[in-house]
Amino acid sequence: MMKSNYLKIALAAALALCLGAVTGCKDDDDDTATYYYFMGTLSFDIPTFVLPGSTHHLSPGGAYLEEGNTLGLDPDTDYGIYWKVTTDDTKLQQDTVRFAGDPVSVTGDIDFVVPDALCTITLTCYYYASGYINASCAKTVYIVDPEKSLTGFTYPETTFVDSRDSKEYHYSTIGGVDWMSENLEYYTDEGFGMPYEDSEIGAYIMGSFYTYEEAQEACPDGWTLPSESDWDALATALAAEIKEGDPVYYGIAGSMMADVALNGDTLWEFWPDVKKTNSSGFSAFPAGYATVSGEDSSGNVTYTFTGFKEYASFWTSTDTYYRYIYVEDNDVYKTKGTEKNIALPVRCIRTSE
Repeated sequence: MMKSNYLKIALAAALALCLGAVTGCKDDDDDTATYYYFMGTLSFDIPTFVLPGSTHHLSPGGAYLEEGNTLGLDPDTDYGIYWKVTTDDTKLQQDTVRFAGDPVSVTGDIDFVVPDALCTITLTCYYYASGYINASCAKTVYIVDPEKSLTGFTYPETTFVDSRDSKEYHYSTIGGVDWMSENLEYYTDEGFGMPYEDSEIGAYIMGSFYTYEEAQEACPDGWTLPSESDWDALATALAAEIKEGDPVYYGIAGSMMADVALNGDTLWEFWPDVKKTNSSGFSAFPAGYATVSGEDSSGNVTYTFTGFKEYASFWTSTDTYYRYIYVEDNDVYKTKGTEKNIALPVRCIRTSE
């Protein structure tokens, strides 16, 4: 199988609108024709958060043509890949890559050059073949500047520095206890902690994710992982409605949620029952959670990130329990995780000085 040459694509405001129908694609509205479907599921990987002007090597794969239904396909015109980049529902660019070789395993790589702009884009890869329904995979990508992209709220003025990596964090004092107002970012090259989406820029915005075991050792010197009792004290200080025997803290989620926007895109969706005031200074972001999904071919542990823009989750030090906020509710919930198969953000505490 011959692979295509790498194709570099970059957005620019002056680019023409995307191409029309791609040669070799069938009209899906033609009811008289017989169509085939690609086998497998098309996918490619790119971080959710990227820096302006950065380059990312993308390797689409997972979809292929069914053996026996490829006779007569011309590799110069009848099958291939094209990419589409859109923002604000306006098509900016579409490039077509065609391949020579065996059409059973359509594949190809690109080097994607991120535009020098702060915006949110959708990057879509299409596999097409004559007589087939197109296979596609789309990813939402935030082009961010850590100093400029987050808007809509203000961190507390009080700060401290983690001596391990010189990162500065804001914190808020609630009920005589200092609570970090940001998710902990600390991780090591040796595999302790996982930055959000396995990227440094992801960690800066959403923090790092830790297994329960890692969370017990994650906090900086002088800070500790809060226990369930510490969370109870937080809820009491925020005047939560607490019912005996019920682990839910009622009516305080909005006072802990930062009404934050990323490149103008509100991360916590509006729900009428949730008034996002962040009056506590806790500044919860909906970073979601991660599952530890095994190891890759090199033996590295792999993580699957889920729940972005829906959940803010935080480990406690008590028996694998964690607390979480869900976008639709004004309450703070409690559930039990596992020691190794789930990874969550961490907030650390200390007695107020």
